[in-house]
This record gives sequence, structure tokens and C-alpha cells, in this order.
Amino acid sequence: MNDQETASETLAMDLNNNCCSSRPGSNRRSPDVYIPLDSESDLELFSQYRSNQVSFTDHSDSGRKVKRVHIPKDQHYGMAMQYHFSGADEVTLRWEQYLPDEWMPARGTHIKFPGIGNRDEHGWGGRRTDGTSGWTVRTGLRNQPDQNNAVTVEFYVYHMEMGRWGSIYSWDRDENGAGVYRGEWTEMEIYVRVNTPGEDDGIICGWINGEQRFEKTDLKFRAEGYDQYDIREIIWDIYHGGAESSPIDQDIYFRNLKIWYGSLNSETDY
Repeated sequence: MNDQETASETLAMDLNNNCCSSRPGSNRRSPDVYIPLDSESDLELFSQYRSNQVSFTDHSDSGRKVKRVHIPKDQHYGMAMQYHFSGADEVTLRWEQYLPDEWMPARGTHIKFPGIGNRDEHGWGGRRTDGTSGWTVRTGLRNQPDQNNAVTVEFYVYHMEMGRWGSIYSWDRDENGAGVYRGEWTEMEIYVRVNTPGEDDGIICGWINGEQRFEKTDLKFRAEGYDQYDIREIIWDIYHGGAESSPIDQDIYFRNLKIWYGSLNSETDY
């Protein structure tokens, strides 16, 4: 049995042994968009730049397939897809992900995970955001080998007050120093409210399995007079690095992508 087959077998055994629980009060309305991520037809909903390393694997217990994203050794990309819409001032994004036991980013870097944004001439790939042509809020996962084999979560944000590269904001960790764990299905949720043009009132929040782990309420994404740079894109990408490429062949699994155009609770609870 090869490494890919072993990972798939472990996934099938663990898939229903770990439940994800949404945060209290967060299911007051159905998502505006629900993509189960269990068939090739789901990919037709995305603009695709890189999808040749995406496949769907059987889950013998549930009868459903889940989306598998492969990052080859010595490469960066797992996938690059985008879900576009006409625009919103606030968006909530939720998905479930699974990291196999062998999951491993290179030391000192992260693997960029999905996010929310409005990319144009700036806001990605080292193109600093100046408020007039794009911005992004992406999640990232980083290995912490000296802390109980923990995996930590962070936001990687291109905003008007960033430095040369995107700002990194670490999420709160649990008692073991971790954000998420290998070998478990984890529910990830992020919320972004774009700023009033020219003001520093943009908001980003993050939850893991229904528990809030991050909040920041003073970001600037767009300059005065640039109202068109609201939220228009779900960034459905997986990218290893930074400059470092993946040290091993590795897979990441996804299911149950949900998008809300707005918050889920009251204005103050996001």
C-alpha cells in the first residue's frame, strides 16, 4: 500500500469519529451558498487557475466523497480557485478540513488556506495594498514542532497598513498550544467586514469548531472614494510558503463549504 492509499484509509476510519460543532446561535439561517465538495461538478462553480491536483476520495462510512488537494514535494501549489459574486460589505465563510498525520509544512513557514478578498492589481503575491486596487484576508496553518506537535492558525492579511508582505495575526491557541490537530475533522469559520472607505473599522474574526479564536476591528482595506473594493471573492486556494516549497508529498481534505453574505448573529456578535 502506498502513502496515498494509507492516508485515504486513515481518513475513512477517522471521518465520523470527530464531530464539528458550530458556534452557538450561528445556524439561524441557511447559507446563501452551500457546496458539499463531494463531486467533480462542484468544481464548475469556481474559476479555476490550478485544479489538476484536486480529486475526490470515497468515504466508506458515510457514502460521501470528500475533496482531496495534493501538494507535491518541492512544489508550492495545491489548488488555486475562486468563487466570485457581485459584492457584499460582510461575508461569513465556513468549511471543514482534515489534516492527515503526516501533514507537514516546511519549518518556519505556513501553508496558506482559504480566505476572503477582492484582488485586483494589488492585494496578493507581494503587491502591497494601498487601498485603491485590492486586498485579501487568508488563513494559514503553521507547524509548531516543539509544542506537542501542535498546528497553529493565523490570518495572513493584505491591508493598507501592512509592511512589505502581508501582516500575520496569530489566532488564540488551546491549552496544548494548538489551533487545530492532525487526524481530526475541524470546522473553520471566518468573518470579514470591509471597512468604511478611508476609515479604520474593518473587522476580521475566526472560529475553530465553534469557539472564537481571533478578532480584530481596526483594519483598513480600501481608501476613501474606492467603495467598489468591497468583498467579491472567496479565495479557495492552497499554497505552501513563502519561499519554501513543500518538504513532502502531502494531502489536505475538505468538505461542506458554506458562504453567507453577511453576519450570522447580531451586528455585535458577527
